[in-house]
Amino acid sequence: MRLNIAALEQALSEIVNRHEVLRTRIIEIDGQPLQQIISPLTFTLPIIDLSHLPKDRAEAEVQRLSTDDARQPYNLAEAPLMRAKLLRLGRTRSRPHSQLSSYRMLMAHRLIIFYQELATLYEAFLDGKAFSFAFTSRSIRRLCRLAA
Repeated sequence: MRLNIAALEQALSEIVNRHEVLRTRIIEIDGQPLQQIISPLTFTLPIIDLSHLPKDRAEAEVQRLSTDDARQPYNLAEAPLMRAKLLRLGRTRSRPHSQLSSYRMLMAHRLIIFYQELATLYEAFLDGKAFSFAFTSRSIRRLCRLAA
């Protein structure tokens, strides 16, 4: 099955728009920091094509790009506070690559929630369905336990 880039971009856009922390930037007014939440946006996923490289060189380039990206600081005055790239490794192989500043310092189980949300949204958009997360009292209790 081929990766549907439009559905992946739509899922990432939905995540950024659902989570204000990813749309928050810090600006300075009169020497004081101010938190500002930007309007919902469309997340565009840059594609880096490595398909022309032999497999071993492509894997080395993936490692280099990942390391370079991890070392790149975030400008807190610019939102969204999330970076993602799609690394195309061949005709049938693509690898999503992301660095999430807002989640990077949080515990691993919160990253699991992010990836579960991404997978759920991707599948919904892949099928052409509108998707809304409905919170039940059970799901809210579960989220509170995970956040603790």
